[in-house]
Amino acid sequence: MSVEALATQPDRAATGPAGHASLLGRLDALLRHEFRVDVLVPAADDPILGTPACEVSGCVHSSRYGGLCLAHLRRWNLEDRPDRRAWVASADPAVMGHRPLQPCQVIGCGYGQHQYRLCYRHSRAWDKAGRPTVDQWTPTLVTMTSVCALPGCSLWAELDGGWCRSHHARWRQRGRPPAAEFIAYCTSYGEDQFDLGPLPPQLRLEIQYAIQCRVDANRTRTTPRSIKPLLDHLAVDGATVSLLDHSVQDWLARLPAAASTTSPRAFLGFAIDCLLDVRDGTGWDSEYPRDVWLLRRLGVAAGHGARLDFTPVQPRWLRELAKRWCRWRISCGIGLGQLRKDLIAIVRLSRLTPGLAASPGPAALDRAALETYLAQLAVAVPHAKTRSSDISSVAGLLRAVRQHRWARLPAEAELYPGDYPRRAEVSAPRAIPEFVMNQLESADNLVRLTDPRIRLLVEILIRTGLRIGRHPTGAGLPDPRPSGSGLPPLPQPQDAPRRRGPHRRRTHHHDRGPTDPRPTTVPRHQRPAATWACQPRRSIPHPHWNFRHAAQAMDGRYRGHRRIQLPRQSHTPPVPAHLRYLYWQGAREIREFGGVTRRCLMNIRYFQARPLRLSRELVPR
Repeated sequence: MSVEALATQPDRAATGPAGHASLLGRLDALLRHEFRVDVLVPAADDPILGTPACEVSGCVHSSRYGGLCLAHLRRWNLEDRPDRRAWVASADPAVMGHRPLQPCQVIGCGYGQHQYRLCYRHSRAWDKAGRPTVDQWTPTLVTMTSVCALPGCSLWAELDGGWCRSHHARWRQRGRPPAAEFIAYCTSYGEDQFDLGPLPPQLRLEIQYAIQCRVDANRTRTTPRSIKPLLDHLAVDGATVSLLDHSVQDWLARLPAAASTTSPRAFLGFAIDCLLDVRDGTGWDSEYPRDVWLLRRLGVAAGHGARLDFTPVQPRWLRELAKRWCRWRISCGIGLGQLRKDLIAIVRLSRLTPGLAASPGPAALDRAALETYLAQLAVAVPHAKTRSSDISSVAGLLRAVRQHRWARLPAEAELYPGDYPRRAEVSAPRAIPEFVMNQLESADNLVRLTDPRIRLLVEILIRTGLRIGRHPTGAGLPDPRPSGSGLPPLPQPQDAPRRRGPHRRRTHHHDRGPTDPRPTTVPRHQRPAATWACQPRRSIPHPHWNFRHAAQAMDGRYRGHRRIQLPRQSHTPPVPAHLRYLYWQGAREIREFGGVTRRCLMNIRYFQARPLRLSRELVPR
C-alpha cells in the first residue's frame, strides 16, 4: 500500500478487541506453577522478592529494622538495647510460632500440654483426684493413635483434622482451611509474604502474573511490605474486577494515601503494562500500526518504558515514512540513541518547514521547502554539530525513500554537502604536559599495550622525540643507516634519571598539530646531509652558546610541558650537521659518563672558532 493511501486512512485503535475472558485465558496459560498460590512466601535470599535474613544465627525470619526480625527486635528492646553485635551472637534463634511444643509431663503420654503442664485428659483426671502429689497419684496411660500432620510437630493428634491440640486451635481460628494451605501458613508464620487470598479471582491472577514478570525482569526489588498497601486497597475495593478497568492515571488518582508512595505506584504501572502486552500482543504485526512504539514489545534491549513516539510528526504521510525508515534501521542494528536523534530531526523537519504539516503528499517536500527548513534550522539550532546531525538524518531519510521506493519524492528534494554548516577547527597544542609524558614512559603502562607493533612505535617516538610519520627507525633496533655516514646513533634508554634543563622556551607555531611535519626555513635541496636523521627533543642551540647550556638544553626537559620537534627559530642561522653531531655526542657523554671527554670538547671549541674549516676537515670523502 502506498504512502498516499495510508494518509487517507483513519487512525487505528491503540487497543485490541480482546475482552476479559480472552485475557484471563492467556494469563492462565502464561502463569507458572510456583506463582499460582494465594500466599506467596519468597525466600529470604531472593534478590527481587526477598529481604535479608535476620542477623541472629539460626533465625529463619527476614529482617525488618536494624537487621533483626520483629521477634528478636522486640526481645532486644525489652532488654534495654544492649550492644547489638554481642547480643546477636548470644541470642536464642527460636521465636514464637516456631518453638517445639512441649508434651504432657506424664511419662509415656505424647499429647500436648493443656494446663498444669498436663494434657487435657490427665489434667481433668488430676482435678477429679483432688490434685494429689505426684508420688500419690497414678495416672492412666493411653495409647498413641497418630502424630500431628504438621511437619516438625511430634505431638499426638487429637480431636478432628489430624492436628495436635495447639495446632487444632490455630486451625479453627484460620477458618478450617485445607491442610496444605494451613501447613504453608504455619511454616511461614512471621515471614514477609504476598497474601493474595482476599483478592477477586481475576485480579489475583493479574497480580500473580505481575509478580512473575518482576522476577523475570530481574531489575527492581518488590518486597511484600512495599506493595502491601496496594494489595489491601484492591481487596477492599469490591468494584474492581481487573486492573484494566481503569487507566494508569485514574488508578493513581484513586489510590489512598498509604498506597500513594513510590513502590505501590510503580508496581501498579508495571502490572498494567504487562497486562496490556498480553492483551494487545507483541511483535511488529501489532506494534507497527501504532504511533507510539513500546520497544520492549519489539525485542529492543532498552528500559521497560523505552518508546518511540511518532505523534509529533506531521503530516500523516511523513509519519508513515518515518516509521518505515525507523523499522528498517532497527532491523539493520542501529542503536537506540541514534534512532532517537533521527526521530528528533524528523520532528524538527515537520515543524520548521512552513506548509508541510498540511500538505497532502510528498510532492510538497521540494528543494524550496528544504532551503526554508535549512534557514529555520540555523535559527532554531545554533550549534553547528547538532545542526549537522539533523541535516544528516534528514538526508538519510530522503536517500532511503528513493533507494527503497517508498514514495515519489520530487527530483530536487536533495541535501548536498554544501548545505552542512562549517565547524570551527581548533588545532591541537604542540605542548604535551609532563605528567602525560611520565604516564606514557612508565613501564607498567607500556606493558598494557597488547599489540607489539603499537608498543614498538610508542617506544620509538618516546626515545627519539619524533612525531608520527617523521622517521621510521626506532631505538633498540638495528640501525639501517650506513656506518660511515657520520650520522648520530639512535638514543637508548638510560637507567639514571635525566637532568631537567633550566631553560623553558616558547613556540611560535601554535597553529600546527602534534602530528604535522617539522617546519623548516631551509629548502629541501639545500639542507645539510644529516637533517633527515633523528632529532633530539630540544632545538639545536646556536654555536656561540656555552656548550654546557647547549647540552643541557638538548638533553633536559621543559618544566611542566615537553615539546616534540620544536621548529628552528627563524632568527638563528642553521647549525652545520657535523657540529650538531658533536653537540649531540657531548650531550650523550654527559648523560652516560657525567662529563665530556677531552677530545670531544677540543673538537667543539676548535670548530666553533673556525667554522669555515668545517667542510674541509670533517666532511667524509
